[in-house]
Amino acid sequence: MFKVRDNISKLHSELEGQLRLDTIPMLWIDWLLLQNPFARFASGKAPLPEQKYPGLGLLNLVVPLIGEFAAETRKQAVLDIPEHFHGALFYSKWMKFFNPEMEGKLAAILRDLQGTPLPLISWGIRMDGLFNLSRKGFEDWKPGEQIYPLGDELVRYFSSKVYLELKEKAFAENKYRLDLDKIKSRLKYLDPDEKQIVETVVQTSCLPTH
Repeated sequence: MFKVRDNISKLHSELEGQLRLDTIPMLWIDWLLLQNPFARFASGKAPLPEQKYPGLGLLNLVVPLIGEFAAETRKQAVLDIPEHFHGALFYSKWMKFFNPEMEGKLAAILRDLQGTPLPLISWGIRMDGLFNLSRKGFEDWKPGEQIYPLGDELVRYFSSKVYLELKEKAFAENKYRLDLDKIKSRLKYLDPDEKQIVETVVQTSCLPTH
């Protein structure tokens, strides 16, 4: 049961009243792994954080199936809390962050790091290398709840004027870059296999100049 009042009170006062329900039943994806343990990564293709094997390419089938299961069990949404940036990006086809600021920041990261390989973005963010130029500081990736709305109440919430305005405000007010020096300085905290992956990703990737 997603506690609407508790979660909205942590965000923005403008969102008060956008949802009439106190609690919303949701199906929570606690952990989902879609990898092929019999396959190996193609030459030049780097693993993403915590990815041991190549993906199965089944997300487009699995997420709608989970949505159907949630609807059949009378849930109003599917909930996920992405641990890594690439997970949030993959789920963003169906899901939006409950916090409109995080939805806007996700779009801003994709705008500012356009052309940067996803492995470098995801590893860089995991290693605290995401620098917010607007706020002049490094930004920790703690995005919160990402929701696949099934019921009308949540569909209205994500399309509301207030939500969209807060999202656009965050999109406009945040500008990002990856700090390669910071990423390299934290290589010593990785295990040997991860260190080798990140070193290769950094050496073979070109950051955009804009």
